[in-house]
Amino acid sequence: MKFSVLMSVYKNTNPDYFEQAVKSVTELQTITPDELVIVEDGPISSEVTRRIEDVIQKSTIKIIRYKFPVNVGLGVALAKGIELSTNDVIARMDDDDISVPTRFQKQISIFENDEVDIVGGQLEEFREEVTNIVGSRRVPERDLDIKKFAGLRSPFNHPTVMFKKEAVLAAGNYGDVRGLEDYDLWLRLISKDFRLKNSNETLLYMRTTENLYRRRAGFLYVIRYIQLKFRGYKLGVVSFDQIILSSFAMSVSVLMPNNIRKILYDKILHKRNEF
Repeated sequence: MKFSVLMSVYKNTNPDYFEQAVKSVTELQTITPDELVIVEDGPISSEVTRRIEDVIQKSTIKIIRYKFPVNVGLGVALAKGIELSTNDVIARMDDDDISVPTRFQKQISIFENDEVDIVGGQLEEFREEVTNIVGSRRVPERDLDIKKFAGLRSPFNHPTVMFKKEAVLAAGNYGDVRGLEDYDLWLRLISKDFRLKNSNETLLYMRTTENLYRRRAGFLYVIRYIQLKFRGYKLGVVSFDQIILSSFAMSVSVLMPNNIRKILYDKILHKRNEF
């Protein structure tokens, strides 16, 4: 089964992290993609540009590169990447994470044996070195459980997902919902009753920094989150009780001091335990 890998880079992309991320999906996999789509979300550093050019020059797989002249946000950048991908199956990958070597083999096996439209998986969080695991995010595995969980929290780990292009386009593709691009898409996919699955295995190591907690802060983030939940309610995916509960929890989390939010994510929400 042929598939593409979709990545977006922007002005703050770390060139070393980017190189590690690309290597983990193009060189170290037991099953490699035949296409890598790189979308540049506005101007990027000269060093990241050089690393991209090295990938293009040295890679044995097809590279599709698209440049936005200005920063348009992750949702718009990924939507363009979906349109440019030439394969029917697309895997997401962030510019600073590391996929486990068997990630694609496991996901392709699920696509070949189950009737599914999107397959995600579990992730481990690390700081500095991939051997320094500090947490994890567990998500439900079965279709029905995923759809129930979606009313409260995002039911997929975004950088682990692999999906059918036609399903994403049928749901309206990624939208411009800053910080919530993936959750917004999952709710629309669920509303159209696409078939969902998460592997019970760790598929990716996610890099965490202080910026992770700072990005999920501020009054505007809370407003966008509540608006998203009401859209989910109109789609029939989120109940009114879930709006109240999750919006209250998110408001408290987002508006609290950054050091307290860090403890919340590390010790409770992303604690290393089973779902």
